[in-house]
Amino acid sequence: MDALPQFEKGHILSGHDMASLVSAIDRLNNIKGSSDGGVRVRNDSTGIHLWSVPGKGSGFPAIIQNAGPNGEADYSNNRYWVKSAYCSNTTTTWTGGSANAESNFSPTDAITLSANTSPNPYYAWLTATNFAEEIAASHSVAVGTYVWVDSVYDQGTEGQPSTKRYFFTSVGQANVVVQVGTQSGGSGDTASGYGGKYNGTLYSGKSSVAPTAGNFSSGALSIGPTNCFVCNLAEVGGTNWVPNNSWALGLVVGETTEDTPRPIVYIWISPPNPLVACEVTDDGSGSNGSATTAATYKYNVKDLSGSTIATSLTPAKPRPFGASGLGAVIQNTSVPAYGTGFYSGSTFVLWECGEVPDLGTCPIDDSDD
Repeated sequence: MDALPQFEKGHILSGHDMASLVSAIDRLNNIKGSSDGGVRVRNDSTGIHLWSVPGKGSGFPAIIQNAGPNGEADYSNNRYWVKSAYCSNTTTTWTGGSANAESNFSPTDAITLSANTSPNPYYAWLTATNFAEEIAASHSVAVGTYVWVDSVYDQGTEGQPSTKRYFFTSVGQANVVVQVGTQSGGSGDTASGYGGKYNGTLYSGKSSVAPTAGNFSSGALSIGPTNCFVCNLAEVGGTNWVPNNSWALGLVVGETTEDTPRPIVYIWISPPNPLVACEVTDDGSGSNGSATTAATYKYNVKDLSGSTIATSLTPAKPRPFGASGLGAVIQNTSVPAYGTGFYSGSTFVLWECGEVPDLGTCPIDDSDD
């Protein structure tokens, strides 16, 4: 290959020199397999245009943002605002030996990224397109996600040099398991008393559920827990019907703006008002009624797996009265005795407990015998 023409500083290029330079640069850019980048050249009616092209190793780590550098709104399709980042690990755990043996051992710590800030020469806050969401034009990669950003030049137009475009590939957030209403250091079931919003605990990662030994347990979730903020999409309004400690599949869609941000998780738990079966046991605090007064029995309630739902509940269904001279009701003394109930918000309401009116025994009419 011919060498690039040699010029002195301040030398005015002749037409022949310029043509030689353009030709040489074009040949350099056509070398196959080069990862060193090069210089792009275009000769059009407005003149000769030169600009640098980064090599294949020019990508950089970045963090997904929720706005642009000047407060621009977040995108709603597969474009994202990203900020360049650097590896901010300050301590290192090695697979063996010491840090002095880096040539033989590798660090085992997860990489931590922090965003670059101006005037760092590597600072960049720009738009990048997520190729993984091109078809759906979705926007599911959560704010704060680490991505690897690369670049490519567009074709450009007459009089307009090619522009560098940035891209990454991320499948966004997978489903996670969330426990609603339980949070380490949290403030209880609901978040700030607003409908459809809950504190919660997020779990992710592999499971260690044994196929033969014991019942399923949340302890089989191996990664977590992480405090999170949960929104139930089925509760658009002022309700909070999800019972404390409920489990659900959710989708991480962002993070809160609190001093210590928490992941925002969307779930869907339908209204629990349909009647559900339960076990009921008299708690011993009430008494029977009469033909004119209702019974006052109260019941401890468990689900069908034997876990306590509530204690000392009075049935919401109107109670019957018995026949004259008799008690109001006859209780179901089976073990277990079954009833039905429903959830109103996060409160379980006992509806039916198996009580029937005490009507005594029916006399037998044998006058025709």
